[in-house]
Amino acid sequence: MLQSIPFSFPTPHQWETFLRDEEPLLNNGRSETFNPTPMKWWVVEAINREVNRCTYTPDKVGHDEWKILKGPSDSGDCEDFALTKMYLLWTCGFPLGCMRPTICNLSRQDKKHMVLSFCTQDETYILDNVAKRIRVEERFTGYKWLGWLEGGVWHPVRHSPDPS
Repeated sequence: MLQSIPFSFPTPHQWETFLRDEEPLLNNGRSETFNPTPMKWWVVEAINREVNRCTYTPDKVGHDEWKILKGPSDSGDCEDFALTKMYLLWTCGFPLGCMRPTICNLSRQDKKHMVLSFCTQDETYILDNVAKRIRVEERFTGYKWLGWLEGGVWHPVRHSPDPS
């Protein structure tokens, strides 16, 4: 489970630039959980599936641009996929406080990656453009969680010591 340590680090510049156009997404300062009905869960799955139909195209090094994808023919990188899912879920009435853009490290490739964490009353689910199915956070292997956005502030993850 993701756990916050009692301080935060500055919001990345790309997030601040992105929010000039999408300001309501910055003000998701209230942490919430959500218990979706089967119909609402269908909406979450449909949005995840449709956004994942977009083409993955990495930004040029040094020119990271965060945006909302416009449709299945659009392309973007992992941040664009995660933020588009967050935006579409918000426009469908899901509370912003149950969604968190989350940064991780893909250990197979040793590179940074963004997913969308979706918190229900029982579990935290991960919506990812790499894994096509929505899964419970604990079932993701090969991901090292680094931090998440909540209330316009990035929170680093405190990793539990290895029990071995």
